[in-house]
Amino acid sequence: LVAAKTTGGNLSFGLYGIEPPSTKQIQVIAGTRRYNRSGGFTVTTLKRVVEADGTVQNESLGSDSYRPLGGSAPARRRGPVRRRRSASLTRPRPVAAPPVAASSPA
Repeated sequence: LVAAKTTGGNLSFGLYGIEPPSTKQIQVIAGTRRYNRSGGFTVTTLKRVVEADGTVQNESLGSDSYRPLGGSAPARRRGPVRRRRSASLTRPRPVAAPPVAASSPA
């Protein structure tokens, strides 16, 4: 028989059967969010096994990348956006001289 319950964001499973219970504790730990270039984030998940004698073993279960939906993730502040000037704006342009008015004898 398998029983599952959730309490305060934790998911617990109970296995009931003929086998004697294990004396070790197994924890699944989600690491901290590392933000990536695309605006999403990556999380590495670990499995921690604590034996009855107190020894601890950590095993990586993998890394997953997520792209936040909507505004659910905090925005990363980046530096000011610099506009690229096109080549035509950086070169001096020739300016035509104003037309000369015809002069009349005075």
